[in-house]
Amino acid sequence: MTYTGSSCEDIYNNNPETGDKSGYYYVDGKWTYCNMNEIAAGDHDFIPTCAGHGGGWKRIINIDISVGDDCPNGWRKDTYDGVSFCRLVSNDYYACSSANFSTNGAGYQKVCGRARGYQKGWAASFFGYHSRSYNIDHVSGYADGLLITYGSPRNHIWTYVNGQYDNRTHRYNCPCASSTGYTPPPFVGTN
Repeated sequence: MTYTGSSCEDIYNNNPETGDKSGYYYVDGKWTYCNMNEIAAGDHDFIPTCAGHGGGWKRIINIDISVGDDCPNGWRKDTYDGVSFCRLVSNDYYACSSANFSTNGAGYQKVCGRARGYQKGWAASFFGYHSRSYNIDHVSGYADGLLITYGSPRNHIWTYVNGQYDNRTHRYNCPCASSTGYTPPPFVGTN
């Protein structure tokens, strides 16, 4: 049977038999990958922070470098010690790389995601925001890590930040370290 609807969530809510049957569904006239799994707290097969929000998630982007996927435009693929990853194109300390992903006009109220990061060199947490007053739209960024935003001008979703130490005092530490560093900008909050 082909299920159709205006969104993955619409198909999930109106067809209870689709629960736990992730795959391609016909959404707004095109085939779209939908994760239909009900996410339970502690479920390691999907993103734990999405627990309690039901199924019906539309996949916008899925990049898995470990299985040979390419990096998004503006990033380059690299391998170190047998681990492949996407990295900045430039080696400049103040450089950053951006990638844009389209929802193809689909509206949304929730975003759920997962990212795996690797550190190279000196990690400076929220140094850019505090030392240079970089804001969310500044090309060098307000944080040392992965910044996830939407729209133009940018609106904050998540910031995954690297810090210098966990158990030693340093201003470049993450706010969540046992010896905290710079606080995040107000637009980041606890996200």
